Amino acid sequence: LDVRDHDAIQHTVAEISDQFGRIDILVNCAGTFKPGSVDLCVEDFDAVVSTNLRGSFSFMQAVVPIMKKQQTGYIFNISSIAGLVGYPHYGAYSASKFALQGLSESLYTELMDCGIRVSAICPNWVATEFAKKAGGTLDAGEMIQVEDIVNTIRWLLGLSGPTCVKEVVLDCRAHPC
Repeated sequence: LDVRDHDAIQHTVAEISDQFGRIDILVNCAGTFKPGSVDLCVEDFDAVVSTNLRGSFSFMQAVVPIMKKQQTGYIFNISSIAGLVGYPHYGAYSASKFALQGLSESLYTELMDCGIRVSAICPNWVATEFAKKAGGTLDAGEMIQVEDIVNTIRWLLGLSGPTCVKEVVLDCRAHPC
């Protein structure tokens, strides 16, 4: 599924809801990276924002009404530490992740009383092909492991019903003091 295709997302979510009768969890984790800030061509900037922000928006727009009807659900937006701190030459990526952080925080507050929890997970470098393409210089063993993100989601799901966590920052330290 191309997460930049709003109509395809709406259709796919409707099919899933029809097939299973409900949607309990959404994990928005699609992402792309293009190095650059204002030096990027507008098409590359749009590609980053369309994938990292608009794709997540489209999924949430499709899923939230279903979760509201159920009066329960959990949305996990996999953001980035770059959505909290701007890094040189990562302007487009940071902008898309800062915007995702803002949308997550707004929905965190809006949906809390509807029985829907929203958490942003903000990892630093994760040991994936994406990190290599984005210019990560750490060895895989020095990065956050994908299992760490999965375990964070499991931990959040295991918290009692009234407990809400707005964001979780996962950092990696390559060289301890």
